[in-house]
Amino acid sequence: MLLRSLPGQQPTLRRSGIAIVETAILLLPLFIFTLFGVWELGRLIQTHQIVSNASREGARQASTGQRTSSTIHPELPFNADYEVQKSVENYLRNAGLPLVNSGGAKIFTVRVQNVSKSLISDYPTGTPPPQDPVSSSVQDINNGKDVLQVTVTYPYSMVRWSPGQFFVPNSRVISVTTQWYSLKDIPIVVDTNIPATPIP
Repeated sequence: MLLRSLPGQQPTLRRSGIAIVETAILLLPLFIFTLFGVWELGRLIQTHQIVSNASREGARQASTGQRTSSTIHPELPFNADYEVQKSVENYLRNAGLPLVNSGGAKIFTVRVQNVSKSLISDYPTGTPPPQDPVSSSVQDINNGKDVLQVTVTYPYSMVRWSPGQFFVPNSRVISVTTQWYSLKDIPIVVDTNIPATPIP
């Protein structure tokens, strides 16, 4: 007796069921589109963080003054070429980002700049500077000079996950600049005095 439906109740349930299905069909594309958008935004943030960390690693290497950033480095004659830029390249590779296109050409660029001397060295292509921006640095932090900048540029179209250009256009480029002072030739003073016996 309790399970008996009232007259006219069955058509109402049928109509509400149809409405739920119609609503789901209409909202499904919007849900999928939103899901792809969140997915792509997360990938963009992840890639930007990787490029930012790579730029910071290159600037850290440059700040020592013991790494090269060009092919002209008489101050460091036994070092390999482009050590700063190659440290950035290794970071990007270890993070899993593709570094070459289908033709085998490198798709990223790394620029090392000595702001105080207006020296710029681009990698993988570029005209060699007259002096190495990093190994020729001389510390002059009091005058705000000897600032080293490492700029890494990477095309996002090589790593995006979603098809098409609905969320991020093909022309989107991630570019990060990190600025550090050179640590080369900074005098380090070591106190050689033995401290007195502490008071008991």
